[in-house]
Amino acid sequence: MEDLIINYNRIPKGLRITYILFAICMLAVGITLCVKDNAYDFVFYMHLLYAICGAVMILKNTVWQPAPTLQITNSIIETKKIKVDWTAVSKVNIGLAYIIFLTNGEQKQQKLDLSDLLYKDIKSVKSKILELCEQKNIPYHND
Repeated sequence: MEDLIINYNRIPKGLRITYILFAICMLAVGITLCVKDNAYDFVFYMHLLYAICGAVMILKNTVWQPAPTLQITNSIIETKKIKVDWTAVSKVNIGLAYIIFLTNGEQKQQKLDLSDLLYKDIKSVKSKILELCEQKNIPYHND
């Protein structure tokens, strides 16, 4: 079964590649100009700053990418605020813009707030959760 990943924070892949290429050029030009300068004057430090900005831009577009807004897999549901393990879920209540997971024999509850998502994403999240509930034989109902 496919995972559902909703990510509003990420830059599209084509634009990210463009930024990385631009940053590589910035880094190369900054380092080249630093090496060519004979004196440690203001211009040298400006070229060094240019090279550092290029390196930071490369890291920002490769390693320092933000986590997904919402991720639903066969084993977990994870957002920035909550993490729900499907093995602990005993019942699911589905509301208009929220989903409540009753865990540990309905002793604890965790609320997944969907109000920050787009309408089409709310529909896909609800359908994915219903699909997983049916697959795992977890009772659910609408509030």
